[in-house]
Amino acid sequence: MDRTHSHRFIERVFNLGCRYETAQSSAGPRGFSADRYPESALVGTGILLFACTLLYLTRRTSVVGTVLLTGYLGGAVAINVRAEQPAFNVVFPVIFGGILWVGLYLRESRLAHLALLHRKS
Repeated sequence: MDRTHSHRFIERVFNLGCRYETAQSSAGPRGFSADRYPESALVGTGILLFACTLLYLTRRTSVVGTVLLTGYLGGAVAINVRAEQPAFNVVFPVIFGGILWVGLYLRESRLAHLALLHRKS
């Protein structure tokens, strides 16, 4: 997966998440209330996800966006563990967080010297 494909993939998935959380359909509030969170927090969470995604997609702030989205996904893992959801609901945010960091690594050459894969000349 090259940098363009990973960037577009992440953009589409988080865009879908933003739409899901800010939409007033029954699916969003139903899943949110199952985790014992008030429906009033749903729109705010969607806006937060959208803002973090914009930071990730902007080249200058992509590192900050990645850190914030990692925190967002970590919260998703914590909520799903607490709610005793199936393993897929717990593992998916972890895998997606890995894809997020790989996408950032492919886009940002500045991170190459921080990675363990860097070869010394």
